[in-house]
Amino acid sequence: MYFVVMPTGEKFGPADEATLQQWIQENRLNPQTILEDSVTGVQVPASSLPGLRWPNAAPPQATPPGGAYDYSQPRNTGPGGHYYRGDQVGPGQPLPSQYRKFNWGAFLLNWIWGLNHKMPILLVILGVGILSNLFPQGLQAVFGVAQFAACIYVGIKGNEWAWQSGRFHDPEEMQRCQNIWGWWGLGIILLCCGTYAVLIAAVGATAFSR
Repeated sequence: MYFVVMPTGEKFGPADEATLQQWIQENRLNPQTILEDSVTGVQVPASSLPGLRWPNAAPPQATPPGGAYDYSQPRNTGPGGHYYRGDQVGPGQPLPSQYRKFNWGAFLLNWIWGLNHKMPILLVILGVGILSNLFPQGLQAVFGVAQFAACIYVGIKGNEWAWQSGRFHDPEEMQRCQNIWGWWGLGIILLCCGTYAVLIAAVGATAFSR
């Protein structure tokens, strides 16, 4: 039994192969129509089902020319599905080495970034910063060093964790999003530093005027 998945994401069915064959005769399906197994949820093109017959249609190629999508090994990402070209990497696959870069957004925004990328454990960094205020200054310095080291580690692992979150269809999309996080992180840090500098200057000017 299969659902018929429309380009808009709508699903119709489920229908057995006999019904699908009837829809083919009625020109309601074509070899590129996406079908979703009603049990496993795996999505495949209709041309991959050996039980379906396509009148006046050439046999599908295992590797279509011109860099078209390779349906011979479909990768499903859940509702709506997404298929990848043969030279692309889909979710669940290891992140290619060229994308294992330092993630400035994860470094600068750490726990905020973590909440958005299914890593709530990074709230520990926020907790360490809050708890450090309860200890003497000597221990606060130790906590500060540990917190900074944790942020560096998050920056190193950021791209890998972002990819493992399953939020992205391909590494390029993941990298574009992480670049935006990096610019936001830099902007927020600069804004905080600028605000702090203005406050210091205002306090200094007030004290001098007295």
